[in-house]
Amino acid sequence: MVQEPSLTLIREAGGRVLVREVYLPSVTSWIMGNLKVALGFAFTGAVVGEFVASSRGLGYLLSFAQSMFNAALTLALIILIMAFVLVLFALAGFIERRLLRWKY
Repeated sequence: MVQEPSLTLIREAGGRVLVREVYLPSVTSWIMGNLKVALGFAFTGAVVGEFVASSRGLGYLLSFAQSMFNAALTLALIILIMAFVLVLFALAGFIERRLLRWKY
């Protein structure tokens, strides 16, 4: 939260300074926080889409393994999907820390 006297000084400096120094860091923090969650949901949604209506991909392979009662392959694929989502989450966290050095 920016205090009103500081905001008044920044407004007097000009509109670009206000955007660059106040609004952009605030919005970037919000966007990066949501991006970490959205990447995991997006990948999981893609796998679910493959599971339902595809003839190749991790979702199809998971469906195939389940229909053949291959528990080892099913668990291996679930662990692989979880690991990939965790890697995406960590990558987004790394990018967030690089972009928002002032916050960390």
